[in-house]
Amino acid sequence: AWLKVAEGQNSLKKEWLLKGATALVVVAPCIWWIQSILPLPKLAYNASNAYLGFIPLLTYIFLRNLSPTLRGYYLHPLHNLGKVTLETYLMQHHIWLTSNAKTVLTLVPGMPKVNNMVCMIMYFWVSKQL
Repeated sequence: AWLKVAEGQNSLKKEWLLKGATALVVVAPCIWWIQSILPLPKLAYNASNAYLGFIPLLTYIFLRNLSPTLRGYYLHPLHNLGKVTLETYLMQHHIWLTSNAKTVLTLVPGMPKVNNMVCMIMYFWVSKQL
């Protein structure tokens, strides 16, 4: 609704002034988050993420929808991932995790990064087949 009002302004200058002012209000907390929260050690970051993790997400959503041109483009990997989100969620316990979610499936022992890639490819392939 807000965006339709902004884009319905009589002049392009007014429209972008309104969008720019709103962008400053939205981007300022994101800059603070990047400087203050993102560099925290893992445990401190995890403790604050439940309360502040929405800041970069909402900033991305706002900036992505700022103009009709930006709304017309999307990232294909994220688009494809969105198509299989439910399937990946359901398959994680059947493929990715083993021993009642206490261990990770090992197909390539002794090479954790290669094992991770092989399992991830298999995981997404199976999820996409569902």
